Amino acid sequence: MALPPRAATVKTTAAKMATQKGNTSPEYNMPLDKGGAIFEWIPSGTDAVDSETVFGNQGGVPGTWRRVREDTKGANLADANATIQVGGKAWRVLPVSTLTDNRVLTLGTTNARAGDQLTITRLDVEAFTYQIDNGGAGVGTLVTFAVSVRSFADLQFDGTNWLLKRASQMP
Repeated sequence: MALPPRAATVKTTAAKMATQKGNTSPEYNMPLDKGGAIFEWIPSGTDAVDSETVFGNQGGVPGTWRRVREDTKGANLADANATIQVGGKAWRVLPVSTLTDNRVLTLGTTNARAGDQLTITRLDVEAFTYQIDNGGAGVGTLVTFAVSVRSFADLQFDGTNWLLKRASQMP
């Protein structure tokens, strides 16, 4: 996690943080009801408010509170075609013995910012493919993990589309 350049102010709740009038310069808050996550005030920020990674404000300078990204593991991927967002954490895993058919995972763009990264790890070695698609404007397949092979892919958002940085098979 990138640490803020100055200390974060502790707030009791994210709702209390969102009632704070916006300031003209960046600042940091840590609402206790969000598990110690740090949020950065972005003056004139226009990200879509999702009440998890982005909060709005009431009054003062227009802008948004954006969660400072952390490299932590999100919920495991399931045996289904699905779309995931960056708000679900940066590392996602398809566990052993999960797939029962070929599946497609789409990387969504809600609240994604240029430079955001996702890592997808396939531990499953069932005889099915696992395809990762770009959910941005330039839709298409980024990588398809081969059948019965443990693999991973690192992907990065360029502000419009998800791009494949690297992918590899694992022993």
